[in-house]
Amino acid sequence: SATSLIRLNLANNKVIGSIPSEIGKLIHLEEFTVRDNALSYKLPTEIGNLGSLSGLSLQNNDLLGPIPSEIGRMSNLKSWDMSNNHVFDMIPSNLYEGNSLSNLEALDLPNNLLTGDTSEGFDVGLFSTKLTSLKLNNNFFRGDHKIVSDLGKLSRLEEVDLSSNFFSGTVPRKLFDLTGLKKLKLGGNSGVRVNDILLSDIIHKSPTLIELDLGDCRGVKGTIPSEIGHMVNIQRMDLDNNQLTGSIPSEVGNLVNIQRMYLYENQLMGSIPSEIGNLVNIHEMYLDVNQLMGSIPSEIGNLVNIQEMYLNNNQ
Repeated sequence: SATSLIRLNLANNKVIGSIPSEIGKLIHLEEFTVRDNALSYKLPTEIGNLGSLSGLSLQNNDLLGPIPSEIGRMSNLKSWDMSNNHVFDMIPSNLYEGNSLSNLEALDLPNNLLTGDTSEGFDVGLFSTKLTSLKLNNNFFRGDHKIVSDLGKLSRLEEVDLSSNFFSGTVPRKLFDLTGLKKLKLGGNSGVRVNDILLSDIIHKSPTLIELDLGDCRGVKGTIPSEIGHMVNIQRMDLDNNQLTGSIPSEVGNLVNIQRMYLYENQLMGSIPSEIGNLVNIHEMYLDVNQLMGSIPSEIGNLVNIQEMYLNNNQ
């Protein structure tokens, strides 16, 4: 019978309507995929009966309402993607307290209407210690640096995306003790602050980073440290729309794997270093709206893969 189903995949089928409460009868279900449809209404509370479920893919629908707390009964859940919907309200506290989702490895809830405030008890550090990927970007979360500090408790994290929310405060050093961190995205939180000393810490403690997004925070201050040359694995760096000053260090030429570098809308001065010609893998380089001056170095002709380069609005 259907109640013996282990895997159910209805992805990309133009399915409309709601997920029926009868879904809770499929108690042996291990994977449930209904992504890329037109499902709407709230998730039924009966979904919490799927205690064997390890993969839940609900992304790219029109789901509404709050997340049911009954999801906390899914003790075997490893991957949960509910991105690009219209779910709102706070994440139920039982989902990150009491170790209810202790096997969760990937949590993707971006592009929704979710809220949560660190001053009111929202504690990301209480999520599953097995978590490797956490994406809460493009929501309405707020609070000070505590949320970022709490992430330091999740030692297996490889990817963190908290961009485009309303977080504030200084990024704490504890976050960069995560030795396996590969992608850190805090951009678009206009209250986040980073000074040049902390930027040096980020570089020293995060040699594994391949993506760093602190763009459009408006609180990243000071100079770009010469230690930036140690980030030899970096592929994308967003430091745009901040208050960076001083010159672009010649050591930027060591970033031979970088593909996208965004330094626009800062207060950078001096000339463009000739070493920038070493960035042979770069596709996009935005240095516009700064106070750079002097000649464009001829070595820029070595950038054989460049597709977009903006140098406008300088001196």
